[in-house]
This record gives sequence, structure tokens and C-alpha cells, in this order.
Amino acid sequence: MTPAGLAAGSVPVTVDIDAAELRNPEVRFNYTEDPTITRIEPDWSIARIVCLLGDATAYPAQQTTNLEVCVKECQPEYRALKPRAFTFVSPFFLRVVPAQGPISGGTRITIEGSHLNAGSSVAVSIGRQPCLVKKRTPKEIVCMTPAGLAAGSVPVTVDIDAAELRNPEVRFNYTEDPTITRIEPDWSIARC
Repeated sequence: MTPAGLAAGSVPVTVDIDAAELRNPEVRFNYTEDPTITRIEPDWSIARIVCLLGDATAYPAQQTTNLEVCVKECQPEYRALKPRAFTFVSPFFLRVVPAQGPISGGTRITIEGSHLNAGSSVAVSIGRQPCLVKKRTPKEIVCMTPAGLAAGSVPVTVDIDAAELRNPEVRFNYTEDPTITRIEPDWSIARC
């Protein structure tokens, strides 16, 4: 089960249950509180159901709710509760380190913030180009910058599931690629 989801936007939640129960057409999902599930996508091959939560922007940040899975009717013999509460969070980012790199790309940057591991999927863009995500934790996302289109400052954007995170103060500055004018020494020791 996904441990935390975004308040803004749809959040896929994965529920693992017995494969035999997945084939039962009467499997349904209920929340003990709003928001409600808007879509169920069963995947019969891996004993898993992915549910898409609706908009939960009315929930205060850090609000928790319990997820209840029911087969047939929501009576005790047909009910399963997630052992840990599901938490709604509001991820944000504050800065990017380093804040500049060569226009040819390949700079390993760290985007710092909070709740950056919420949701199921993440995409980072530098300008309009995708930044290859290497690592994601609650406080940072590490990615490799793509080649820039021109030298100068471009926005950094983070999309977690359907939520678009923007911070107009966080930008990445593409600089001209370095030019090698001299190598010293111009010799080395050969190994025999």
C-alpha cells in the first residue's frame, strides 16, 4: 500500500490482496472517510488492484485516514483494513544544488524540499527537458540534467502523480560549456 499521497491531484494507491479474491467481481473499496476512489484497475496477473484517489485538497496536510477493502459487503467477515493509516501530504521544493551547470547537460543536481517521496511517480523537468531521476527520498530528488537549448536560467518543475509542483524562485542556470585551452603536464608514466 502506498504510504502517503498528495492532497492536490489524483494519487494511485496499490492494494495487494489474495489472487483468488481479485477474480471475484464483487470486490469493492470503501473509505472510512472521504475522498472516495474514482477508478479501479485490476491486474489479474500480480494479485494487485490499483485505485485512483480523487482530489483531496480539502484535507489538511498530514491528515490521516484508514483504507478499508471489502469483498461483497462491508461486514467483518468481508473486510480488511490497512494496518497503517494513509496520510495526505503537500510536497514542495525549496532549492536546487548546484544551481548551474554546462549547457551540454550531465550535471547531477539535488532538488531539496519536503515530502518529495509522496505518491507513486515523479517527473522532473529543467526548462522543458526531462531530468533523469536517479534517487528520491522524503527530502530530496537527485537527477541528471539534460542538454540545454541555450545558456541562461530555466525553471525547475517537479510533477508527482497528477500534482504539478512549481517554485518560481528555483531555477537552474545553464552556462557555456568549458573550453580546454591547455593540459599540463602533457605526459604521464607508462606501466610495463
